[in-house]
Amino acid sequence: MHLARLRGLGTNPAIPDDLFRRVLDHPGSASWLPGWLITSRDRWTDASFAAVAAHPDPAIRAKLARSWHSSGAQRARLVDDPDVTVRIALAAGPEGPSEPMPAEAYRRLATDPDRRVWRRLWISDSLPDVAGAVLATLDHPVTGRREPQEVGPAAAPRFGGLPADAPGDVVLRAFLESRSIKRDELLRHPAFPRTDLVRHADSPDWEARALVPMDPGASAELIDRLSRDEHPWVRARAAADGRLSVARVLELLADEVTAESAASNPGLPREVMERIVATGGADPPYPEIGGL
Repeated sequence: MHLARLRGLGTNPAIPDDLFRRVLDHPGSASWLPGWLITSRDRWTDASFAAVAAHPDPAIRAKLARSWHSSGAQRARLVDDPDVTVRIALAAGPEGPSEPMPAEAYRRLATDPDRRVWRRLWISDSLPDVAGAVLATLDHPVTGRREPQEVGPAAAPRFGGLPADAPGDVVLRAFLESRSIKRDELLRHPAFPRTDLVRHADSPDWEARALVPMDPGASAELIDRLSRDEHPWVRARAAADGRLSVARVLELLADEVTAESAASNPGLPREVMERIVATGGADPPYPEIGGL
């Protein structure tokens, strides 16, 4: 269970930058954990990005280069990375939809002295418009000619099989009825409803109840009730909600089923975060912290 707590803490949106770096470097973590945490993190401050960009392991920096919740300006800082694998990853682009880098970053990659870097950029079939516009002004490294880039209108994005302009009620119904492996993409659909989900709090369908914490109108009392739901996934969803009391979060942190989600709760006190890192997420009596 210790790895679950480290994994959850690493995705906590409120984790201080210094602790995030310590989680990445923790000797008790599995080899795949740092890369997973980087690609899973959904918010990057300039300080946290800079801290990981300075990591001595180029594999970590390469993962950072493809992080899709970072900004284009943040990723552009890696354009001069001394390790070619990092620059290749940067040329490959983020692993999900993200804002493009500034035009100068693409120009630098397109003229990189290592052919593996510029080749990765020139052969890409999913360049953002700004990158295509830059390449259109440059002579191709092999042919020596300027070659027009196909940067016309991008294909309309789809989420879980639905177009971006699908109405919210259709998206919600598709999520509840779908059994597709792409189902969770619907949660990122721009029309996925974030309000009036509290009406599902008493639904016989646990998957509907698990959506309730996404509703900003859900009361702290309702979130607490859901944290005691009969279904473990509903409890886990509620465990990550910042509206829970610290005392309840600590109880959930001690539970094997909800430990990872509770560790990702933004209301987790720094003292608890420190203990998770210091012990590798082992089993100290978390509820005793602060006399709770």
